[in-house]
Amino acid sequence: MKEKKRITVVKFGGGVLSDAKAISRVPEHIQRIGPPVFAIFSAFGKMTSMLESAIEDFYVEGRSSSTSFEEITVFVYKIAKELFKNNRRLKAEVESELDKMFLDLAYALKKKRNMEFGRYYDECVSYGEKISLKIMKFYLSQFFENVICFDPEEIIITNEGSVFALPNYLLSYRAIRRAVLPYLDNCDDAVIITAGFVGGSIEGHVATMGKEGSDLTAALIGISLEDRLREIIFFKNTEGFLDRDPEHFKSYKSIREVDYNLLFLAASAGARILHPGASLLLKQWKQKVKICNFNDPEGKFTEVIPPEDEKKNSPFKLKKGKTIVTVLDDQLVYYLIPKRYLGDNNNITYALVAASNAYIKVNFFAYTGGVVVLALSIEDSVGFLEFYNKLKDFYWMNDIDSCTLYGFIPPDEKVIREVLKNKKVIFRADTPVVTRVIVKSR
Repeated sequence: MKEKKRITVVKFGGGVLSDAKAISRVPEHIQRIGPPVFAIFSAFGKMTSMLESAIEDFYVEGRSSSTSFEEITVFVYKIAKELFKNNRRLKAEVESELDKMFLDLAYALKKKRNMEFGRYYDECVSYGEKISLKIMKFYLSQFFENVICFDPEEIIITNEGSVFALPNYLLSYRAIRRAVLPYLDNCDDAVIITAGFVGGSIEGHVATMGKEGSDLTAALIGISLEDRLREIIFFKNTEGFLDRDPEHFKSYKSIREVDYNLLFLAASAGARILHPGASLLLKQWKQKVKICNFNDPEGKFTEVIPPEDEKKNSPFKLKKGKTIVTVLDDQLVYYLIPKRYLGDNNNITYALVAASNAYIKVNFFAYTGGVVVLALSIEDSVGFLEFYNKLKDFYWMNDIDSCTLYGFIPPDEKVIREVLKNKKVIFRADTPVVTRVIVKSR
């Protein structure tokens, strides 16, 4: 009996697909891995941020035009021009498709402002992934004979909700297997592609799964094809998982091997390495994962493995004496004093529920001395106003902007003193596995 072919699931994030030169390297990565491959693509470069700026212009500010929309078109057409400069026929075909998609996007931005904001956001921002996927389909077809493109709304099914929609694992599992397995059984050299971050809700509309949601897409596809899976690879701009953020530290080291407990803890503390939901999902299914450097795929990488023994006292695997430092800039810190006492649990729960809308990310919370402390990332003004209005009648509120949130995993006082030297600490919370410190940035 012929052995069933195994597939590699590969995720290319927007950070590594920053321009035409970087995108042009994708075929060589796929060829090096060897088909069959299932590649997941995020929106190119800063397209998501540009789309969010356009959404702010049209929906929040009520403008009739947006410089951000113009920036997106210039960015995308420049990439298309460079990628297809040696194939005039294909270049014309791609540009015709892009013309149609940008007309649709302009209609969505201008004509659908009467929608609820979450639905409007999902529909408009998803064009970043859709446009990028369209370009990748045409580009890869020049290098591979069997390129199969799946609309993410058909294979990633989400539950009700917008912006941070949660995937319906059972429905997605069935949809992925139903779509992919026939190609695996009949096409040894298949290059299957889709977009990350985007799904189709059970209500029948497009949905998005939050920042770094493409990691969740790759994890869902990987576990759904577990019996046919070779491995899962996440391409980043770093040498795997680093013990320091290179944007904030001159010295950092790549960690060769970590387990999912450490990965989840670091991601929850702000490490931009893998979506926390993706790490939990992959841990549950005991999948090994590689995090590789897009610019040096044969160089240093990190392998993420299931914990050797869930019953061990140590919650994660890390070499003795090594501490991971995470950094989150631009935090808005709130001190909330309840106007009436409802019990410790209720006082903090109410604050967290108020902050748990689709446009605010709570990166840290604590309850000490009758005061709730929250460190937040604000996605947009709509979410902030919703949050503020829910809290103003229940709490006395004091905010401090321009803060930085540090995480130290595991805590090491020598490292903490070194990193925080000459910084103004406004709050610190210690646990056996992680210390979180808030400092005033300016």
